[in-house]
Amino acid sequence: MSRGDLTDAEWQVLNLLLPDRGERGPAVADKRRTVNGILWVLRTGAPWRDMPKRYGNWNSVFVRFTRWRKLGVCLGHTDKPRAACQRRACYRFDDCAGASACSRRKRGNQENQALGRSRGGFSTKVHLRTSAKGEPLAFELTGGEAHEVKGYEALMTLYDTTPERLIGDKGYDSDEIRSDLAGIEPVIPPRSNRTKPIGYDRKAYKRRNLIERCVNRLKQFRRIATRYEKNARAYLSMLGLAATRLWMKTVNTA
Repeated sequence: MSRGDLTDAEWQVLNLLLPDRGERGPAVADKRRTVNGILWVLRTGAPWRDMPKRYGNWNSVFVRFTRWRKLGVCLGHTDKPRAACQRRACYRFDDCAGASACSRRKRGNQENQALGRSRGGFSTKVHLRTSAKGEPLAFELTGGEAHEVKGYEALMTLYDTTPERLIGDKGYDSDEIRSDLAGIEPVIPPRSNRTKPIGYDRKAYKRRNLIERCVNRLKQFRRIATRYEKNARAYLSMLGLAATRLWMKTVNTA
């Protein structure tokens, strides 16, 4: 087993979540080897063609990843996040990652593929909701120029669990969001241009550092730190796989 490959305990969890075949085509000959090949690309960020031969034919692994992606398999997680803890908060992650050069050619399709131009250049913004322990729960992709509030509704809808409080920075300080958080304590510092200051729990707000730790763990996967995928769904699938690996470390298989 090479560094970064699935352990026996991790494979015991992941094997149950992956189908043996896609929408069409034969069953996977060695499913574990194929998954390890996909995870190698996720971790190193290398082109699919450079994948070591020990994982099989690179094109077969890529095709399998594509077929699983179309089935939505790579976007799912284990049931562990829903049972992780009863008291939750949610956080967000914004990051600008460079897009592939191929994406620049089809300008009319940039918005559909979560690409846009911000002060940082041609980029994608990833919105992330995590648990109170800093574990990733849901993702939303937008163009790099999009405001934080653009991802709020999707993050609250994708993971259908009501937290006790929502922790976010000033980007989430809007009257619409505060009105929507019925029964949820907003821990959001007010913007400087508010005429009437709004109080918030400063002690609870210090826990927002958990999102920075989650960002650091996600960026250990080179394919996440920099966006190489031309297709937004492929990049979102890579995010789902990275989050699944983080969650598998918390699953007790005994």
